[in-house]
Amino acid sequence: MVALVGTSCDKPQTEIPVNKPTIGILDPTFDHTTMSAKVMIAPSTDATAWYWCVTDGSETSELNYTKVEGAAAQEVEFKATYGVEYTIKAYAENKAGKSDTAEKRFCAMPEGEVAVALGEVTLNEESMHAMITVYPSKATTKWY
Repeated sequence: MVALVGTSCDKPQTEIPVNKPTIGILDPTFDHTTMSAKVMIAPSTDATAWYWCVTDGSETSELNYTKVEGAAAQEVEFKATYGVEYTIKAYAENKAGKSDTAEKRFCAMPEGEVAVALGEVTLNEESMHAMITVYPSKATTKWY
């Protein structure tokens, strides 16, 4: 007597694991004729959407993110003022979750003039040292 046991040749489908996406922000460029800055933001190819915003460092700045569908890199443009530190933030998402937020700081300085702008100040409470970002113009050769 022979017993037949039914087995299936179908393999159970396994989902390909999805990693969280990544995103990068390149260095901004500034056009003094239009007083605007442009920056390229590039999410990883597995992103389904990504978001970006620009703040001017003032306490009243809100994080109003703009949504971009898909994973295509895009150049974004924003108005800029001399001597103001801007923070560009971006993050991407897919079904695995949200990427870390990328951040780039930027400050436009006048061409041919000697000028210095001060950016964000941070305090190390342990050492009691303050750190500040200083943006000298290209014409500035020495500053103290």
